[in-house]
Amino acid sequence: MKINEILILALLLLSSCLTQKRIDYLQVKKTLVEYNRPPLQVYKIRPFDELYIQVSSLDEATTTFIKNRNEMVGQMSQFSASLISFPVDKDGYINFSFIGKVFVKDLTTVEIEETLKSSLTGILNQPVVSVKLLSKRFAILGYVKNPGNYYYTQDKLSIFDAISMAGDALEYANKQGIVLVREIDGKIVRKEINLEKADILESEDFYIKPNDLIVIKSLKQRFWGLREFPYAIILSSITTGLLIYNLVK
Repeated sequence: MKINEILILALLLLSSCLTQKRIDYLQVKKTLVEYNRPPLQVYKIRPFDELYIQVSSLDEATTTFIKNRNEMVGQMSQFSASLISFPVDKDGYINFSFIGKVFVKDLTTVEIEETLKSSLTGILNQPVVSVKLLSKRFAILGYVKNPGNYYYTQDKLSIFDAISMAGDALEYANKQGIVLVREIDGKIVRKEINLEKADILESEDFYIKPNDLIVIKSLKQRFWGLREFPYAIILSSITTGLLIYNLVK
């Protein structure tokens, strides 16, 4: 074994390890940077969504049935609440009390509120309608502590919030190639986003959408922290190689 070969081997071992730049989020050189607020696209209802609908009016006798349903939802879990929610069928309709079928596909919750209020005006005395999307969830897979399906109630949930709900990314996670899979205009779209760059803070992908799938891939290289970097092994290998070289020579 020649000394040059030993040095080359040592360099290869060092180059296979990761630096701190490959594991940190939102890397910037400046201490204070301002970013524009990322665009928040309003979600439109799709088939098989589940809606929470609250109706109140001055005519309490007429709204008793709906009110009881709303109180039951507040006392139940996400899974059991779906049993008494208003599901959207495959054609985009819900079957609502006193009205019948109402088309809600591609409408926002605000638009559904206006539609139901208009339909209930002739039935109830000054109706007030509130609509919430009950089935808001996302799935996260790959190199996170707790992969799986997660439900949320916030109107805005960032991709960092989603990752933190899963226990954060593991140390070998590739933050440059986070895969985001979502449905856009009836098509399944796959895109990759980089969480190492701070410009994600003003990207359209900063906020996730219901039914998004987040996949965190692993790094090809292995990261060694300061405490676990194998200095002793590498130095021992170099020393042994030098001894063999001297003996052979």
